[in-house]
Amino acid sequence: MDVGCGAGEALRLLHAQGFSCLYGTDITLDPGLQGEPWVELKAGDGRALPYADEAFDAVLCMHSLHHLGGVEGIGRSLREMVRVLRRAGICR
Repeated sequence: MDVGCGAGEALRLLHAQGFSCLYGTDITLDPGLQGEPWVELKAGDGRALPYADEAFDAVLCMHSLHHLGGVEGIGRSLREMVRVLRRAGICR
């Protein structure tokens, strides 16, 4: 799952490498990415992710932490990323 996925650059790279269970969230969803059948997107804020606890094996956030509201917002976002990450998941 990509937090702050934007236009989906990271998701597109993962898809090209054969990953098939891809998710992304961003405040505004990119229209070009919304049309892709290989990714599930949800509009949402990284500080309150719209997913259940332990929903993902891996969570990534590239080039977007600075958009999440300073130290407090980044802290909330990181706690959310840990919350949706499975216990045996990858925290990067």
